[in-house]
Amino acid sequence: MRIGGGPSTVNAFLQADLVDFMHLVVVPIVLGTGVRVWDGLAGLEERFSVESVTTGSGLTHQLWNRKSRP
Repeated sequence: MRIGGGPSTVNAFLQADLVDFMHLVVVPIVLGTGVRVWDGLAGLEERFSVESVTTGSGLTHQLWNRKSRP
């Protein structure tokens, strides 16, 4: 299943532990105050391996893959 949405949608699915793969693109600009994606997700990095690739334009692509469940 593919889910599109903003930070609140992503955060809700991550908190519910319903994400196996995530392609996150980080754009190096700030627009207003925004919403934080990572609030309430302590320990998330232990569930995923993350590969980052930065392009010449400054975009950073993060590929989050769930590690095997015990």
